[in-house]
Amino acid sequence: MQPDNQDDDVSSLERARERLYAPDTVMRDSRTPLAASRTRSLPHAWEREAPSPNALSRAPRHVRLAGVFFVITLVFFIASLGIAGYFLYYGGNSVSLDKISMGIQGPTTIAAGDTVPLSLTITNRNSIALENATIEVDFPTGSRSADNVLQAYPRYVENLGTLASGE
Repeated sequence: MQPDNQDDDVSSLERARERLYAPDTVMRDSRTPLAASRTRSLPHAWEREAPSPNALSRAPRHVRLAGVFFVITLVFFIASLGIAGYFLYYGGNSVSLDKISMGIQGPTTIAAGDTVPLSLTITNRNSIALENATIEVDFPTGSRSADNVLQAYPRYVENLGTLASGE
């Protein structure tokens, strides 16, 4: 198959050599530029005019997957901090020792060897019930049982069971 155009027979190296050694031909660039526009976006150091702010921001912005992932994780982190702070501050369904009040009533003075009647009041002001509540009272050294004076009474333990809210 024979080419119709004579230029097709000549290689690109041969055409470049002819253009290089031709005495009166004007050099022209037949290649296409890499950039679509011929205008420069940044000035040279010797130019006096500064480019307009719009000239630098003409390129379209591309959203990267890593940036979207970072924003989503940042929003999730801030939301989880807010929820954790809310439950920490308002308590949620947790039991707080600050909401349990205890009071002991008894005589202020007693004679040695007398039996001391003590009244212990416990109030649960938590929003949920206390399960398996146990009271332990440690008495000072030398305390004796009211039933048997010869027996030491260092500790009193009683299981209260479940204390409902407000009870």
